[in-house]
Amino acid sequence: MLILITNMPKISVITVCRNEEDRILKTAQSISAQGFKDYEWILIDGASTDRTQAILEKFRPQIRHFVSEPDSGIFNAQNKGLKLATGEWLLFLNGGDFLVNSMVLENIAPKLTDASIVYGDIYIEDSLGNLSFGRSPSNITFSHLMH
Repeated sequence: MLILITNMPKISVITVCRNEEDRILKTAQSISAQGFKDYEWILIDGASTDRTQAILEKFRPQIRHFVSEPDSGIFNAQNKGLKLATGEWLLFLNGGDFLVNSMVLENIAPKLTDASIVYGDIYIEDSLGNLSFGRSPSNITFSHLMH
């Protein structure tokens, strides 16, 4: 009998949001639909005053850490999430962003070996819900990351 044990890396998915009631459901559904389950979801809400928290309530069992408090902006919120993260890898998926299908984490997990950064192509959604394809450069630079 052959037993194969894989040591797939754990991923911390960090979502920051504030007043995203129109877009947070798509984000939450895309995370909770992932077939790959060796991840933790950390949600940092900047004390939303709309229905964002109510929408997220049904996803609470999947959210490892849920913080809702005022912050001083997106980077402050991301740093709060970073401090709570226990994963070997970080995926910042902000409120309104989404994973394109239920296989995204499963597809990237085998690539998380000794790389420092893993990146790929993206879809960009306009205000009407139309998607356009954005191809990542073949090599990224520090300047590209800062942009």
